[in-house]
Amino acid sequence: MRRIDVDFSITDDIIFDDAYEMYLKYRKPIISNEQEPISSKRSSIFTLLRNEIIQEGRDLSNSNGASIAFILEYKNIKLLFLGDAHEDVVLEGLLKYKELENTLDFDLVKLSHHGSLMNNFCLLEKVTSENYLISTNGKRYGHPDIGTIAKIIKSNHNMKKIYFNYPHEFIQNLQNETLKKEFNYNIIVGDGKDSIKIEVNTRVK
Repeated sequence: MRRIDVDFSITDDIIFDDAYEMYLKYRKPIISNEQEPISSKRSSIFTLLRNEIIQEGRDLSNSNGASIAFILEYKNIKLLFLGDAHEDVVLEGLLKYKELENTLDFDLVKLSHHGSLMNNFCLLEKVTSENYLISTNGKRYGHPDIGTIAKIIKSNHNMKKIYFNYPHEFIQNLQNETLKKEFNYNIIVGDGKDSIKIEVNTRVK
């Protein structure tokens, strides 16, 4: 704490550690204009939101490569369900879809492979949506990657809602009101048992 030159006096009072935790909770995140490519592994959501995230490999699993991704359209609603599909296959399909004079603006995107960054890195730069769905409890493979969450939050200036059907430890950091206001997003979390309600505002594309 002395090394980073905190802006208050350090004491040996027994309540000092509690006071410091409260100080960090209400302190606004440090804003930096410098953008350096960083790894999403072992990085905090605060760091990822302030820096460019680098791609760290692709999903090469045969089983995931056999997964089905599809677009569901009904009246003015357009939904993108990605299953566990490989990103390059999805992007190739979306390019053909766009060539038919369709937009890549969706009312909802169910992210590929439980929010793995290897399956969604470039995809999140090509599609836009106001609603993103992540389906996993994260116990087996540790998904979703927080790098994926950071890319969604930074994806555009419109209001974004990220839906989790299970609670995750890192979500508490996302419930920061300062970040929500700055990046224009909201978080909806299920309990892993009951279904969650997703509100989609229909709009003509």
